Amino acid sequence: MILARSLLSSLFILAIMHNRFRISSSKRPKLYISIRNVHYPEIASLFKVSRMEIDEQYRNFVLSTVTSDLPEPFWRRLGERAKFIYGESYSSVASDPALLVEQKAQKLLQERYFKMEHALMAAARETAVPASAKLIGDNLCHYALVGRGRVEFTQSYVKISGDMPTPAAFRKQLAQMAEFKRAPQLALGDTPSELIEPKKVSGIVLHSPAGRNFNGSDQMLGAIGFFVAYEDFRGWAVRLTLGEILAAYVPVEKREDRVIPFRKKTPKTGTEE
Repeated sequence: MILARSLLSSLFILAIMHNRFRISSSKRPKLYISIRNVHYPEIASLFKVSRMEIDEQYRNFVLSTVTSDLPEPFWRRLGERAKFIYGESYSSVASDPALLVEQKAQKLLQERYFKMEHALMAAARETAVPASAKLIGDNLCHYALVGRGRVEFTQSYVKISGDMPTPAAFRKQLAQMAEFKRAPQLALGDTPSELIEPKKVSGIVLHSPAGRNFNGSDQMLGAIGFFVAYEDFRGWAVRLTLGEILAAYVPVEKREDRVIPFRKKTPKTGTEE
């Protein structure tokens, strides 16, 4: 059994390297791997590995990839901007006399969504991460796309904290990302060429307020994290909070230069033997 698990881990790593990993949300875990035209159907069932173990391996891969390919300052800037936008947007909408009281919550949802689009692009620009608002979407609605190395993602707003919808709620956005990955792309104009390169991790940043009521404390930023959906959009394969992502970065220890003290030589007087 130990040898089987070791073999599964090796196959998993190879599948990720060759971009041949696909995980479904069905109760019976399925892991399809194709390496050099040799197919291994339902590897997980063959080696009697639990769904939890597969999910954990994939989660660890996504976390390590995100922290390897994206700089830590990007996530810090995004978190700071999100916190400001949540408070500022609520104050702006709540004090607007031109809005009906019954429609302010709906207006706040729209306000935050579009301002977070700008925040995502700004955090990327400030930390030299490629981003574009022209690649994903159609003529009526485009989504900000951020990508670097093996990772790409968009963002969206969840209006009720703790009530995480299934990926189906973001089907259009996620499906357009998937279509973008499948279709050949050309770097045109000011589009960063790195964004059109194939990615191994496609996710979405989701954020929500602290509570349900329309007041200052409940409408502060409650949660923000990085999510990866199953291929069928029925559930989340990976959920990472912003805190978990930041904690996964290896701190760089500051190394002080070692200074060798200068020892002043005593001049010879000519009397020494």
